[in-house]
Amino acid sequence: MDHRDAAVRLCRDYGPAVYRRCLRLLRNREAAQDATREVVMRLFRSLGREFS
Repeated sequence: MDHRDAAVRLCRDYGPAVYRRCLRLLRNREAAQDATREVVMRLFRSLGREFS
């Protein structure tokens, strides 16, 4: 499994839980989607630093 596959798997496995948590905290679907995207982008950036 390469890094891209691992990142996709993390998003698939944990993305819905992150979204639900954001929705519960923010109580707004658009804001929860934006926050979820931000979490995913930070994850990708951190994985990039970790594996470079």
